[in-house]
Amino acid sequence: MNANLLRCGVLLLGLLVIGCVPYQTYEELKRNHEQAVKVNNDLTAKYDMVARELARIRGGDKAGLMTEQALREQLAAKTQLIRQMQDQLDQLEKMPGGAAIRFTEKDAAEVGEGVSYDPVTGSISMEEAVLFNSGEATLKSGATQTLNRLANLLKTKYPGEVFHLIGHTDNVPLDKTFKRWGTNTRLGFERAYMVFDFLRNEHKISESHMVVHSYGDRKPTDPSTASTKEGRARNRRVEIFRGGTKI
Repeated sequence: MNANLLRCGVLLLGLLVIGCVPYQTYEELKRNHEQAVKVNNDLTAKYDMVARELARIRGGDKAGLMTEQALREQLAAKTQLIRQMQDQLDQLEKMPGGAAIRFTEKDAAEVGEGVSYDPVTGSISMEEAVLFNSGEATLKSGATQTLNRLANLLKTKYPGEVFHLIGHTDNVPLDKTFKRWGTNTRLGFERAYMVFDFLRNEHKISESHMVVHSYGDRKPTDPSTASTKEGRARNRRVEIFRGGTKI
């Protein structure tokens, strides 16, 4: 048990370094947060085991167990680590991409049909069917109304903020458009860039307030359905995150 507690403490100490990093994407912060919560739960379970051992010691069953004083010291040390971890989680919440910097479900509804809200990351996504034809990065004529509503939301409700535009694709290798794009990562980037270009040219949102990324097919909405027809359709999207007032 002592070795397990020690390994858990080392893992937790590693997590305490996370907050000393520059801007990360929402997805990265989400993974860090989930990992920290998992460690917290693991430590709580181990505390219960320590308490049972203390009870056994008091009952006279001392064979093969640590002394009560040593166990109390371990428990005190892990309690302090949990306090530090909670401070770390609080810092993550306040960083760009943390829970305090999010869109809302109402925001997605205002942008319109074909736009979804992710309550975990606080992002909004526009489906490929709203913006592009399959395998293309040229905006459909019907995309204008959706992007006009998006621009109005960004300018009136979140003026002066930085927005991260992330292009995503499905996991089907490019075939007919291979010579044009080469990779899904390039296609995802071009699609996010077309949204960036529209917001910049048509609505005068400064390029210093937008950052373009692409994950290609590497960030499906649900990995378990990434190879199904429905899952691929959901994965072809341009995702938008609020990034606060600084990059």
